[in-house]
Amino acid sequence: MYTAAPTASVDVKALADPRYQRALFARGYLISRRAFDLDDGFPFFGNWSRTRIGAWVLHAHCQTSVHLHSAGELNLVLIGHAYNPSSRVMDESLLLAEAASRLATSADAFHACIAEWTGRFVLFAIRGAELMAVQDCAGMRALFYGEEGGIPYLCSHAQLLADLLGLEMTPWIRKLVNAREYRVGIRFLPGNVSPFPGVMRLGPNTVLAWREAGFSVQRFYPLNRFACAVNDEEQSELVKRIAEILRASLEITAAKWKSPAVSLTGGTDSQTTLAASVTSRDRMRYFTFASSVEEARDLDAASKLAKRLGLDHHACLIPDSGDDLEGYEELSAIVRHNAAYVRENAPNDLRKLTYFTLNPICEVDVKSWVSEIGRSNFSKRLGMERLPTPLSPRQMTILYKRIFFDRTLLRQVDAAFASWMEEVGFGNIPGLDDADMVYWEHRFPGWGALALNEFDMCWETTLPFNNRRLIEMFLAFPRTRRIADYAHKEVVKLLDPELSACDVHIVNFSKQRGRVALERLFFEINSRLP
Repeated sequence: MYTAAPTASVDVKALADPRYQRALFARGYLISRRAFDLDDGFPFFGNWSRTRIGAWVLHAHCQTSVHLHSAGELNLVLIGHAYNPSSRVMDESLLLAEAASRLATSADAFHACIAEWTGRFVLFAIRGAELMAVQDCAGMRALFYGEEGGIPYLCSHAQLLADLLGLEMTPWIRKLVNAREYRVGIRFLPGNVSPFPGVMRLGPNTVLAWREAGFSVQRFYPLNRFACAVNDEEQSELVKRIAEILRASLEITAAKWKSPAVSLTGGTDSQTTLAASVTSRDRMRYFTFASSVEEARDLDAASKLAKRLGLDHHACLIPDSGDDLEGYEELSAIVRHNAAYVRENAPNDLRKLTYFTLNPICEVDVKSWVSEIGRSNFSKRLGMERLPTPLSPRQMTILYKRIFFDRTLLRQVDAAFASWMEEVGFGNIPGLDDADMVYWEHRFPGWGALALNEFDMCWETTLPFNNRRLIEMFLAFPRTRRIADYAHKEVVKLLDPELSACDVHIVNFSKQRGRVALERLFFEINSRLP
């Protein structure tokens, strides 16, 4: 069962070891009009700093990367990291100077500027008492927000606000995370809700603004139809542009961090990243971890690729028992707390996070996430070339979780999706399929950002695919070619013919024929029932 209190015997409020204290809300941030006391007690444990920025106060964890730029009354604050693979600018101070200049021209110019950035970040623009916030392409640096007593709060972890303001989990959210259906598949909350009343989650492609009247959310991207590559010549040109951007991203990563490492599997996305690293492999490490049967398959495939290509590859074998890991109970409790008790990781995940927190192997991990947006994953999962557009709230719920028997809970999740869809203007972008957009604007910021918050205990993470212009290009290919992973395969062939010839592939169990048929049947039936 899922609970709103630690399932382990460890009290995170009484942690004594500095290593464990530092893991609490690792790489986190909090911006508010209120200044908090950052003493040696819970939840800050003396590991946070405080900086006043106009009428606002930034509280930042000791491992959080913070970049500031001032231009008259305007202050830009970037939490995390960013770089521009098109211009090859990797210094955040230069990026912020350009963004400030663009913002002085117009909001549209500002948004066009950050659409070229890759990375994992939240960007705040502060003028006096007013604040604006936007995220990276897929919202992979989490942002939760709310207000109490007229005071606004914006932060990296919903649980941090709960601890500071004494919030309790919303009853229907408690029911959801205790439901049997919730435990199947990846675990995250629907729409833009957090576990706590009055605290919401921002998603990508929307701008959050605070004025004295309160918070407001508005879509800034995409507003118009993306260009389509209709013939082979145009598609070939797109492949070249995608390949160059990805290769530049890996070269920047190799120069920007002292010890970058690529998470390597045998999957399509990972092999595309591996191909993009072809010109920077002498400065990269490659690693694969195995803490489960499925990850053991990844390790086997990655080892074959590494051997064929002569890579500096490290196999990280995670112990089979938490008893063999120092700090397992303490760090497991912290993982649960940091995620506000909505993730309830499997034991192998907890062992993995414990192992890497105390034995980090890199400064930054290069993950291949976000790439899946361009591969029509929901079409593959349901065996349907094209899903309905627009998707209804019920169909969004079905793509999210397989809730069937508890119709009351089902309708509560429907309502969460309906509210979110209305707030962000979901489904109103011409020429874009809702099935692609829900993967982009719900699955990744909902699940992916929480998962990366967990890895923040271990190291920073960068994602070369996390770039709006790049995703536009992937979505420009015809759907049949995206289902066939055409662009990814062509990029690998172009950048690294030797890798393309290795012919090593991982079959995703969720895409097997019987599973696909059941998924489609469930989608069709549950779409029609009340």
